[in-house]
Amino acid sequence: MPPGAGKKYPECDRILLAKPRVDAENTSQATQGHAQSMPNTPGVCFHPVSLPLVRYAMPRPSHSRLVTFALLFYLPMMASGVIAVSPGTLWIPSPSGMLTGVGLALAGAWLVVALSRQVTRSTPWGRRLRLEFRTLLQGVDSRQILLLALGSSLGEEILFRGVLHPRLGLWVTALMFGAMHLPPRLALWPWTFFALVMGVALGLLTDYSQTLWPAIVLHFIINYFNLHHIVEPDPGEPPGG
Repeated sequence: MPPGAGKKYPECDRILLAKPRVDAENTSQATQGHAQSMPNTPGVCFHPVSLPLVRYAMPRPSHSRLVTFALLFYLPMMASGVIAVSPGTLWIPSPSGMLTGVGLALAGAWLVVALSRQVTRSTPWGRRLRLEFRTLLQGVDSRQILLLALGSSLGEEILFRGVLHPRLGLWVTALMFGAMHLPPRLALWPWTFFALVMGVALGLLTDYSQTLWPAIVLHFIINYFNLHHIVEPDPGEPPGG
């Protein structure tokens, strides 16, 4: 590897998702998953833990544009609730259903977040999925994560559990929810299966509580903490690395 190839670039214009050759001197750096500069190509980095299956360059998006696009994507989903969601059954909860539903949502969110941490530590596909999203979200701050978590939880729950679930039923809606979470690569298919399972759980929670709010709370907490986990530095890695 030419001199300087192991130097880290905290800000990379492009991340090359391909597995490079590394010599013995730089093996420890490579196994830590740090993005490193491509020789003679300023601003372009490779990530050494990426799969050989992926051999393309991904431009790094503007954070503000990414968040704006995501919120615009979720706005029509939220608007569908104004038109199609029954206010008497899904917006105005009974006190008993609301309290029990929120309690179940908090317990479920804690379980799912803990499971997500374990998956990213112990499975290859979990590490690859985190890397995919980290490349996309690197540099997003806490305020933007809050907006993304709010937009996704409100938009998806209003559309899927508020509009589609009463009309199509639990399983069809859950299948559509899973299909919305198709991965960028076939090797990451467990993410889609996980979304399908969560679609069933969120539908059951909505049926039990007769309101959307517990499902929204569960969805928001999972997304908020998992997005933070995706962008936060690994142990021993400086911020922005």
